[in-house]
Amino acid sequence: MLSLLDILQLQLGSTPDHSLIKCDVLENLDEFQIKANSAGVKASDIKIDIDPDQRVIHLAFSRPSWPATTSESDVKFLHSELGVKTLHRSIRIPKQSLLRLDAIKSWSKDGIVTISIPRVSPFETHEVRKSVQV
Repeated sequence: MLSLLDILQLQLGSTPDHSLIKCDVLENLDEFQIKANSAGVKASDIKIDIDPDQRVIHLAFSRPSWPATTSESDVKFLHSELGVKTLHRSIRIPKQSLLRLDAIKSWSKDGIVTISIPRVSPFETHEVRKSVQV
């Protein structure tokens, strides 16, 4: 039987895309966690949306664009990856995972944004939230 992490790794794939947020997906008995590289991004520029029907978490970062040339020395960029305006990632939560989508928490520290989703206890009821504030 595949673990949640094995399933997610298969779903995430390994196609290189410079607009994708690099992330780790973890699980333990109490929670499901996503850790994403957010270096250089302010917490106010991080958007997390949840699609409970499709069981998908959408992550998007807005990063400031750098000018194509610098005014100080009139140097042109020959190649620029830092000027990417928006980075994104969608992570599907496997159906067999019983998670409390209404209790998602997120925080940003040291260039890593962490999203934590607690597991459902057998006797809980809950409502579903559609976005999370970092």
